[in-house]
Amino acid sequence: MPAARQNELTRQYCAVCHNDAHTMGGLSLEHFDTAHADPATAAMIVSKLRGGAISLAGVPPPDGLTLHSWIAAVEEQAAGAGRWSGSRAEGASTASIVQEAPSSNNGGVPDSYRLSLSCHADSREIEMRLSWAPQDVPQTGRTISVAADGNAPSTYMVPVGEGVVVLYPRKGGLSLGLSLPERSLTIAGLFPGETVTFPFGGVADTWREAIAPCLGRP
Repeated sequence: MPAARQNELTRQYCAVCHNDAHTMGGLSLEHFDTAHADPATAAMIVSKLRGGAISLAGVPPPDGLTLHSWIAAVEEQAAGAGRWSGSRAEGASTASIVQEAPSSNNGGVPDSYRLSLSCHADSREIEMRLSWAPQDVPQTGRTISVAADGNAPSTYMVPVGEGVVVLYPRKGGLSLGLSLPERSLTIAGLFPGETVTFPFGGVADTWREAIAPCLGRP
């Protein structure tokens, strides 16, 4: 499928919910360009498409052949989503990774968990965000546990209907003493019986250098 057609479909069916004004799941796909696709973002699109989220766009879905070709094309872009990948745009550096967990729902489509790290050098703001696909959490104010490097876990409340949890909201890393996991981050409890672990040893050294201003380092 040509890149221009992929971009057209993404804006028609995905950017309805994932846009600059409403970044559901921590994603804006309003300006998504398949020619420069981040593997982790592509993996989340595939998971959503396979999970039937395309029906939420409010317009008739594409024919079966078009949908099959679209998924196949985005799957190619998602290669390597299980490893950290980084990007820089408008003064911000972002790294992201996707891990999957088997699911008993959605016809066997696995639940995809995306972890992203963003640093804005000018404001020295850094964020770590967890998002997921294809299903949303139950409307019960579920809590999750988050454990870094095998240490005692912390508990986070999952906002209803937003599809994302902010794990590290920090401003001015030096004063707050922010430290990132050195080896791993484990998430449990988002969906019953599911635990997912993100490796941190694979965060590229170049990206660690990029977020130095947010960590209070020279």
